[in-house]
Amino acid sequence: MVLGFWDIAIPIVGAPMAGGPGTPALAAAVSNAGGLGFVAGGYISADKFADDIAAARAATTGPIGANLFVPQPSVADWMQLEYYAEELEEVAEYYRCEVGQPIHGDDDDWARKLEVVADVRPEVVSFTFGAPPPDVIRRLSALGLLVSVTVTSSYEAGVAIAAGADSLVVQGPGAGGHRGTFAPDMEPGRSRCISCSTGSAAHTTCR
Repeated sequence: MVLGFWDIAIPIVGAPMAGGPGTPALAAAVSNAGGLGFVAGGYISADKFADDIAAARAATTGPIGANLFVPQPSVADWMQLEYYAEELEEVAEYYRCEVGQPIHGDDDDWARKLEVVADVRPEVVSFTFGAPPPDVIRRLSALGLLVSVTVTSSYEAGVAIAAGADSLVVQGPGAGGHRGTFAPDMEPGRSRCISCSTGSAAHTTCR
């Protein structure tokens, strides 16, 4: 059975904070408190993602969500990026570390991470920086997963609903920090209320 947000004892969702702040322990703690904890899949390998979901699962009997970054077209100036990496060499040498090589066209292990969520089956899978293709959503829905998409404008909300999303995570102008637009150069919406409908179902979220 697909988990509905109405099934959560306490209406609190722990954000999937990629890059370090979000941990399996934090996700489990939110779920243990009656909310819905999320495991972040961004900026890590598919294997680490699977391990993190397993660790969160082992630490809670509550529902667990998992988040993926949808691959976006790169707007990076790769020559400037290479120059910047060279400038960092002296700093890296001082701290006895390596700058590393920029990966052109990195998709954050997208395909393998989709396989992870299909295999592990968290109750909810959310997507940031875009809506996955409809066939991806259909596949995950058929496995019993609730699919949620982060949106920042009415346009993005319409795209997500058309793709088959079960719910929307709406980042309004009061969200603070950066917002997960569908394209790197896209201007996020400024409306304080996003309202859209599909068939007889209506989804409205205000911030």
